[in-house]
Amino acid sequence: MKLSLHKHGHGRRKNRRVHFEFPVGVAIHSRRYWFSPRRPRFHGTVRHASMSGLEVLSDNAIPEGAVVTLWISIVDGVDVTTLKLRGDVMWAGPAEELFRAGIRLHDDPGAPMGIWTELIVNRIRREDL
Repeated sequence: MKLSLHKHGHGRRKNRRVHFEFPVGVAIHSRRYWFSPRRPRFHGTVRHASMSGLEVLSDNAIPEGAVVTLWISIVDGVDVTTLKLRGDVMWAGPAEELFRAGIRLHDDPGAPMGIWTELIVNRIRREDL
């Protein structure tokens, strides 16, 4: 069976999305120094994710245009792997009693992005069965 990462005929999306929920820690980069924060400033939930981005739900607003560092806790049974990824906030807005933000991940080479890519591919494979 051929695996398709692209979502044909479904709007503007370049990549297929998968639906899951994982805890995430979020830190907004300082515009003054642009350094990578060492720890999350607040927490939320990742859902709707693709190879290149994800949606975050949180009690805290994340401003559109911000650069963020995300600590995503991938929960698989009793095992938890934390991925530290960076991204740009492409859109943001309220959602009922929470805030939503769409984040495009930076395509930084290295283990965290490789693990993220593998996670998405495995989810798509399971959905296609």
